[in-house]
Amino acid sequence: MTDNTNWFTPCTKGMELMKICKHSGCVASNICKDTETQWTISSAKHTETCPYCKYIHLTNDEKWQVNASCVENSQMKTVSRFVLPAAQEYYYKMKHINYHPLPPFKEGCSGSSNDQVDFIYPEHGSTIIIPKGFNGTPEKVVFKAVCRKAGSSLYWHIDNHYLGETQDDHQMSLAPDTGSHTLSIVDDEGNRKIIVFNVL
Repeated sequence: MTDNTNWFTPCTKGMELMKICKHSGCVASNICKDTETQWTISSAKHTETCPYCKYIHLTNDEKWQVNASCVENSQMKTVSRFVLPAAQEYYYKMKHINYHPLPPFKEGCSGSSNDQVDFIYPEHGSTIIIPKGFNGTPEKVVFKAVCRKAGSSLYWHIDNHYLGETQDDHQMSLAPDTGSHTLSIVDDEGNRKIIVFNVL
């Protein structure tokens, strides 16, 4: 049988060899640890480098996130990690068992971040339609959120009115009136997310 492994010459016109982040597929930054060199369209060098690989400060056993507010430099190690926003992480880790979510902050460390909680549905600035039942009365729509820290409670507010608390499975069934609304969630550590949406 004829060896066809080199049956054509790849066309590299308008392309360059570039380092690509294996996790995000973006042009690699200096922070990206896992990279591979690929032929890529030349204009890609003008795009943003990988925004998801970041330096993270951890305890030496890598069980906790830390910073200078709670430990000495000798007690922390800095590592490169692939870190997705909370909402993207929620979906990504379902299909990627090798994805490692960030560990929680060690007690006593000031590590609040707006990226610790997020909304899955609705998205900020979206417009939703409240369905009606057979008798014409509005049905409820399931709003969904996510929190990086397992076991945390989320406290929900709409238009400055308290709605309730969820834990683990962060879903809230609502039937807001027509118009614009402000929806917020906050966790046990004060991490907050606020969105605005419109109901037709």
